Amino acid sequence: MNELNKRKYRTVLLGLALLLTLLLLSGAWVLHSSYNALITTPEPAAPEAEAPVSFTPEPVLPIREAEEEPSEGPTEEISFPGIYHILLLGVDSRSNTYDTRTDTMLLVSIKKKSKEILLTSFLRDTYVYIPDWGYQRLNAANVVGGPEKVMDTIHYHFGITTDDYVFVNFRSFVDIIDRMGGVDIELNDLEVDYINARTSGEYLNHVPNGVYHLNGEQALSFCRNRSIGSDLRRTEQQRRLVTALWNKTQTLSLSEMSSAAEAVLAQTVTDMDRKTFLSLVLLLPTLKDYTVEQQQIPADGTFRFSTIGGASVIEIDFDANREILKQRLSD
Repeated sequence: MNELNKRKYRTVLLGLALLLTLLLLSGAWVLHSSYNALITTPEPAAPEAEAPVSFTPEPVLPIREAEEEPSEGPTEEISFPGIYHILLLGVDSRSNTYDTRTDTMLLVSIKKKSKEILLTSFLRDTYVYIPDWGYQRLNAANVVGGPEKVMDTIHYHFGITTDDYVFVNFRSFVDIIDRMGGVDIELNDLEVDYINARTSGEYLNHVPNGVYHLNGEQALSFCRNRSIGSDLRRTEQQRRLVTALWNKTQTLSLSEMSSAAEAVLAQTVTDMDRKTFLSLVLLLPTLKDYTVEQQQIPADGTFRFSTIGGASVIEIDFDANREILKQRLSD
């Protein structure tokens, strides 16, 4: 993949964020020995050399004064005992910087009572009030105040308190998939043709049952595909990869898991303390019995696309989405 294509796409990979979760959960016993390799606080951004390819920056949405807070104020707390929430944040950066807009915001809720892992992806273009700042897209909250501000914004609108966050830099995605030995996923003919046209090396031959083994570069191309359908369709594609990655982790050997974990750890930021980390290790033996459920916020039928300040945003029905989250977390 040439440098232009690498820089062209800014919204990348719900799948990679989930992969980190799987490595932390399904592979926690491997990561335990490498806990100290986790970066525990984001470091200030280092100056980057000017990129050879430039792009027009995203339009800045109108910013209102902090006192112009929504009249309804923050929502009531949605809290249920026995649920642990990890917020996964992903950025696509050429260096170890974490002060850019978040392309992926995925809440992982581990529900011990019902033995379920609920994955809730928040769409980056959702138009929100960022507490003590003003109105912007949700993905701008990290620029305003780091991961804590993202968590505050989600809590403000949806009433969910995040226990810990994990920050992922997407640069290592291809390497991680390759270290896992690739991933098997079902594709249609158009998706196969798209991957073949945009990757080098191995060529995918059409097969009757439509199940293909993808290397890291091919998986990356699959997740970036916006030519078939909209961004919502791309989110669906990413979720298909998420499922494939989940299945893959159940078959990884110790050496494969360790190798993939090594690639992830180098680009990870978290506020998770050792006690919490070790509790996930102890939870590991039971996770194989958990079911994995997925949802998107805003949910279908609860939002509309709009233009504000010359930028495309998503305006949502917050009440409807709070109720959806409350019902899913109360099971």
